[in-house]
Amino acid sequence: MAKKNGKLLISLVGLAIVVIGCVMAIAKTYFILPTEVTHQAKDIDEMKDEVKYIDARVDLVEDIVSIIQNDLNYIRGDIAEQKELSKEILKELRK
Repeated sequence: MAKKNGKLLISLVGLAIVVIGCVMAIAKTYFILPTEVTHQAKDIDEMKDEVKYIDARVDLVEDIVSIIQNDLNYIRGDIAEQKELSKEILKELRK
């Protein structure tokens, strides 16, 4: 009788472990995972917003660089013009 009760107790403990495992799997599938997925989706949305912000800043910097390059080209043109004027002045002075 004690052997039967011992086997029955072991079987019940094993069954309880299996039931607890199933309950944990169901809880994880239907309650914990959706919460984690929602949290990760919020993180991804925040990262997308950051990427949009960074893209806007990059576009702004590209515009500023373009303006600076145009200004540099204008200055180079002025320098070339000044060199030509200097050459002409030197020619006039040498005569």
